[in-house]
Amino acid sequence: MVADSFAKSETAFNSILNENLMSEGGINSSEVIPKNKMDALKDLFSENLGPISTIIFEEKLKDLNENVDAFHLDNVENLINNLAQEIENKKERLNFITAANKIINS
Repeated sequence: MVADSFAKSETAFNSILNENLMSEGGINSSEVIPKNKMDALKDLFSENLGPISTIIFEEKLKDLNENVDAFHLDNVENLINNLAQEIENKKERLNFITAANKIINS
C-alpha cells in the first residue's frame, strides 16, 4: 500500500517536473547532440592537444558511458570539463571551454 502510494507520488512529481522543464525550454535528457557538433568538438580539442587528442577524446566518452554518434545533451558539460582538464595552459583551457560551449549551443 505504501509502496503503491509512493510510486504514484513519484510519477506525479516526474510528470510535473518534465512539464516545467519543457515549458521553460529545459533540456530533454534524451536529447542527442548532432554528430556534426560532436565532430566539431573533437576537432576543437585536437587543435588544443594535438595528435593524442583522438585517443583521449575516446577515453573521455567511455568514462561517461557515451558514444560519439549518440551523445546525450545532459552529459555534455561533463565531457567538456573532462576534456578541458587535459589542457595544461589555463588560458587555453578557458578558451576551449568557451569555444566548446559555443559549438554545442549554436
